[in-house]
Amino acid sequence: MFKIYFQNSDGEFRILDNATNSIITSKYQPKDINAFALFKGYDTTDDGLRKYNEDFNTWCTELKNNPFLSIVYSKYFSHHSAVEMTFKRLCKGKYESHDSITAIEGKWSDMCNNGGLMYCDKGIHESFGYDGKNFYASILGSDDFKFPSKQGNEINLTELPANFDELKYGYYKVSITSQDEHFKKVFAFSQHHVYTNTSLKQAKKFQKHFNVNIKLFQNGKPNAYIYSDDCIVSSSCIFGKWYRVLNQVKHMYPKNKLIKHLQSSLWGHISRASRINKTYEEIQKEGLIIGRTDKADYLIEDHLMFNDKEYYILIDRLNPYKYNLRLKSFVTAFGRNIMSQVAMLSLDNVVRIQTDGVVFKKTVHMTDTTFVPEAKTTGLINWYHVNKGVHV
Repeated sequence: MFKIYFQNSDGEFRILDNATNSIITSKYQPKDINAFALFKGYDTTDDGLRKYNEDFNTWCTELKNNPFLSIVYSKYFSHHSAVEMTFKRLCKGKYESHDSITAIEGKWSDMCNNGGLMYCDKGIHESFGYDGKNFYASILGSDDFKFPSKQGNEINLTELPANFDELKYGYYKVSITSQDEHFKKVFAFSQHHVYTNTSLKQAKKFQKHFNVNIKLFQNGKPNAYIYSDDCIVSSSCIFGKWYRVLNQVKHMYPKNKLIKHLQSSLWGHISRASRINKTYEEIQKEGLIIGRTDKADYLIEDHLMFNDKEYYILIDRLNPYKYNLRLKSFVTAFGRNIMSQVAMLSLDNVVRIQTDGVVFKKTVHMTDTTFVPEAKTTGLINWYHVNKGVHV
């Protein structure tokens, strides 16, 4: 038994019961049974729910009966649970020994730009879109992508090395500027001026091409958080089996959106902060010290009212992450560098870049075969912003 649902614009939920095929409206998100949110691409209507339910059952049968890894998707509590538990099945014993991520370390990571590369030339353009298939999943399964497994140290650098290949893994507080508008197509700025070594090398690589100015912040405070060389691990050592097995299933069922979701959303799920929900009464009873400064044991992320009760969403300041996998800043920086290489194939003709997709004004020969033509971003399109383009 399971349910599928979507949320209306008025905040209520339309919920379909798979066992009875009945649909109800509720003020509350279903939590008493396995419940799965409607995927994008389906209409938020009753017909959309029924179509999604039909497809969901087909996908579940495929995942359960494939010869590579039987996944009983509907037994999980949610999409998030399915992603997390499949990861644990295939990666058990490979990451648990990693050091816990400290509050200071997490702060450095959060000050980076942790999104994908994004750019949009607004207006109507003849567009030729290309999509990077299995983008983040292939990065996780790669030997080339590496990240730290242990805690590092805050330091105060007097200068950056002349040869950026000598940069240690870590975070650097650096001012990076360029007056060349094309630079925005290949580089993502951090509003806090904190960059991983990967992003810093990328800026150095394009320094002459785009007249990039790189300057280390020096105000007497720590301007870098550095990891030792002996704690840098290859991502494939942890995620290699996960990537290979799920890829086998995906090749067998290329239209199965559940297997695609298991792959594409993993890094985001396991990089989330470890949150707890507490009422005001529970906080008082347990003697929790909450706040928004370093003096608090639990940081307040959100505060809301529900059924006349005060609820707080809290993050443990000393153990802010559920999984000690230092992925967030490093995997996004690695991904942005890949996209910059694709953009450089025809930089003057770039219309739009959105994480793992790129649109040009003309057809471009892709040197990376994982990038394939994409119909939904091809044609005469009016681009309103990076996330909205309408075919003319």
